[in-house]
Amino acid sequence: MNEYYLVKAIGLVNFTFPCTEEGLSMVKEYVDAVGKTTSIGKLAHYLKNQGKKVTVAAADTFRAAAIDQLEIWTQKAGVELIKHIEGADPSAVIFDAVQHCKSKHSDILICDTAG
Repeated sequence: MNEYYLVKAIGLVNFTFPCTEEGLSMVKEYVDAVGKTTSIGKLAHYLKNQGKKVTVAAADTFRAAAIDQLEIWTQKAGVELIKHIEGADPSAVIFDAVQHCKSKHSDILICDTAG
């Protein structure tokens, strides 16, 4: 089992999550307007620098400019972004992202959803 320390990546102290052969699961829950999308961008950048193939799903289809903001972060990080148009069904975005990750052999999928 590997552990990733994300202190510099997103400003958390002693934050680790396990990565096993079966895959990685991590759930982040926050309220509105606390920097979820920014944290996802920073996390994607950090994990890519660790040699992981990262894909991000833009499933916050309700907030104005959420997809645009995530597009900027994923371009900076150099990771793939799966998105639909604003107002689309968020579960459809996640479904497409999972299918993409399976076909492209992504190591990690990070899903940005509405708060």
